[in-house]
Amino acid sequence: MVRWSDTAIEAVARRRAIVVLGAGSSMHSTPEAGSTRPPDWKSFLLTAADRLGRGPKREAKKLVAASEYLSACEIIKSHLGADWPNAVDDAFGNQRLQPGGLHTQIYGLDLPIVMTTNFDKVYQSAATRLSSSTVKVKTYRDQDLGLLAKGSSTSRVLLKTHGSIDDIGSMIFTRSDYVRLRTEFPLFQRVLSALAVTNTLIFVGCGLRDPDMILLLEDLAAATMGFGKHICITDSKQSTELEKVYNDCFGLECIRYKYDPIHSQLPVAIEQLQQLATKRRSELAAAALW
Repeated sequence: MVRWSDTAIEAVARRRAIVVLGAGSSMHSTPEAGSTRPPDWKSFLLTAADRLGRGPKREAKKLVAASEYLSACEIIKSHLGADWPNAVDDAFGNQRLQPGGLHTQIYGLDLPIVMTTNFDKVYQSAATRLSSSTVKVKTYRDQDLGLLAKGSSTSRVLLKTHGSIDDIGSMIFTRSDYVRLRTEFPLFQRVLSALAVTNTLIFVGCGLRDPDMILLLEDLAAATMGFGKHICITDSKQSTELEKVYNDCFGLECIRYKYDPIHSQLPVAIEQLQQLATKRRSELAAAALW
């Protein structure tokens, strides 16, 4: 049984929470015959590095071993040149994946916005089906993102913060891509800050060394410190020392489920959160406290 904090329950109950899906969430999909799940950062980079010549490949793999994923990706993309889109498409573009119970439970939290740093379409396909194709899919490049900050009680939005496999050229992958995201898309940065200040972010499928989560927290730290905690649901094997660092630096609270190799307790934990939030919504409605 996961011990969800009052902060998480209240935020979800009042629909003032945003789930942020990391790569680990896609591991809860089921590949169809002849397909595979999307790779994690390390697996993708090591496979892509094998396309390089001896020198760049050796340097890229050294950086991967040191968990310098963004720098490794920069080297790989630079040396692959025109072959880079092929490497990305081979890794992320050809999966035929059925969403799992985790994705259904996340949609069942009934939140206006779900964000994902993933390029794949696993949660997108689940949300499209469950919403009868009414969920709106946005990326950092859209010009109407300001509407997200105003909120809506009726629309449901999936915000793909790093682009989508549907547009390989838009995908935020390398160190220079992250710099470009910060400098060329100020509307996205302002909207992201506004959402993080007015909502509790709940990271799902992110390890404490996940570069996407760390970069997002770093970007938001100046805007959100003092506005309450954000939450990461993670397994019991993650570092308690890193947890303390991120709590001190970013106001990140970790909620843990029991580890097993397939993270079977993660969907159970989200289901528990859904039940607790539903109960709290009933209490709020009865007391007219909306």
